[in-house]
Amino acid sequence: MTFDTAVKAFGILSISALVACGGGGSNPVTGGTVDTVVDPTDPNTVTGQKIAFDESVALVANTMEFDDQGTADPSDDTLNINNIPFDTETGFYNRAATLPNGWGLYESDERGQSGRLRYSAMFNRSASGNVEGGVAASPDWLGTANNAGALVRRNNSAISLPVNGIIQYTGTYGGIRELDNDVVGGAGIELVTGDASVLIDFDDFDITGDIVGFITNRQVYDADTQALLGTLASVSLAEAFINRTDATIDESTAVAVDGTLNGTWEGVFGGANGEEIAAYVILNGTTPVTAAEVRELGVLLVAQ
Repeated sequence: MTFDTAVKAFGILSISALVACGGGGSNPVTGGTVDTVVDPTDPNTVTGQKIAFDESVALVANTMEFDDQGTADPSDDTLNINNIPFDTETGFYNRAATLPNGWGLYESDERGQSGRLRYSAMFNRSASGNVEGGVAASPDWLGTANNAGALVRRNNSAISLPVNGIIQYTGTYGGIRELDNDVVGGAGIELVTGDASVLIDFDDFDITGDIVGFITNRQVYDADTQALLGTLASVSLAEAFINRTDATIDESTAVAVDGTLNGTWEGVFGGANGEEIAAYVILNGTTPVTAAEVRELGVLLVAQ
């Protein structure tokens, strides 16, 4: 599959159709409970989470489970990631470092063993525990889509969204950039952090809501040493709409303001009244200087 074909296959230039909302204009709409049963062919049947699952572009991870080991010390945190080939037999990833904005870097626990590819993940959970999300990718990308994944979910069950008001959400962003190793000097993967903001008008378009956002202050780091490498252009999250049936955000477009990347974003609300959001972003394009192909997978966690 060519790069352009992969981009089109993922629906880079499409906006999901608006989902009709239930309930009257004066009443809150309640989302469903969180379901933990995974269908390996379609993990997005799980209520309360969204997974960037598209085998045509090698987005194949279908679960990502966080465990803090019951301690306040983040150094013993682990992830269990399912359905990524050649990472581990167990799916376990150990905490390797913490980025300056608090996002955790995790590495597959069988790195270096025979037949294993190197895999890294970026993951974070909100301070309240209501929303979380992460991405995983390998530095062994070779110009066609490498096996990877992205997931966001809410951890609370019942949720009732506002039907009016203009509300701003702010928070952080963490991601991984896959760089084309077919290009001489390709770096494999880099880590990205940033600030995120989302603005929602809950009652316009007849309470389907209107949502826009930005990812700013994007810093890029070496994946091995976590040394700061430089800055990246901000990303604009284009107008999206609320699916009030399951308290999620429908897919819309995302674009780097320097024109090097474009893609999609979508997310879930968390908290009793939708006061938090977790959303993933998938961007494809080129690096600003070398024009090498790049895919960036990231997650933003924001709250009112």
